[in-house]
Amino acid sequence: MTTTAEAATLTVTVEEVVDRQIRLSYELRNTGERPIYLFNRLARFGPTGSPTLDDNAVYSAIEGDTLVLSRQLVPIPDGIRVEMPEVPGLSEVAPGASLKQSLTVVLPLQERNPYAAGRQIRTFERRQVRKLRLVMGYIKSDAIPTLMETQDSKGTVYKTVRYQDAVGQQKFIKSPDIAV
Repeated sequence: MTTTAEAATLTVTVEEVVDRQIRLSYELRNTGERPIYLFNRLARFGPTGSPTLDDNAVYSAIEGDTLVLSRQLVPIPDGIRVEMPEVPGLSEVAPGASLKQSLTVVLPLQERNPYAAGRQIRTFERRQVRKLRLVMGYIKSDAIPTLMETQDSKGTVYKTVRYQDAVGQQKFIKSPDIAV
């Protein structure tokens, strides 16, 4: 299923649903005239707090019978104070180019939100999920004052931005709900 937003088109395909596993692929195409940066490089954090990029990491929530998966810069909710905001790594998509990726979700899946501390984390069972929606966050290159490089615990170098520079500039593109 394909959807269009400002400067981007997103196509999501559910490749396989086997037992408790959902494998999907997506393609984000830059339809604008300048590069865009996709917030798609999420990490897992080890006991020392060091990030390790994970190709299957995704934020997750459930809305009714729809599993909402997202790769985005999650805004810090009002009333919550954090020492260090979680900022996913970025992938650059040049004008006219596409980025294709796939991910596998295994159910039951725990809700993942970087600012869920202090509240109960829900677990989603396969029987609860009838549909899936993918939400991608991105930022236009001309909205980024400073692009930085950093590395994860395995030495993988990736691009990132400061939270305060990006949170108000982020755009979203959402797939339609897809039956699973």
